Amino acid sequence: MKYVPEWVPGAGFKRKAREWRAFVDYFAAAPFDTVKKGMQDGTAASCFVSLALRDIKEGGNRPFEENLIRDVAATIYLGTSCIAFSSYTMSNIDPTVILSWC
Repeated sequence: MKYVPEWVPGAGFKRKAREWRAFVDYFAAAPFDTVKKGMQDGTAASCFVSLALRDIKEGGNRPFEENLIRDVAATIYLGTSCIAFSSYTMSNIDPTVILSWC
């Protein structure tokens, strides 16, 4: 499937994957770049990204480690927003759900 051109009938998924890739890259990079810029300005709050960037060892593979931190941060953010959304949805469907968590 890797070598199938996008124009082949039935290969529309390749075009969609290319479009979605741009969204995923932006989703992961925008908050990461904001924290990184804040660290340079001295205005960044203490968070996973700022602490992980601070702890990168000198002489290591910095670009790889920064990409790893960026992707892990995006996964953490997505996971917590899914939990928040599902708990909000469930509490609107059945308010006793919130009571059962307390």
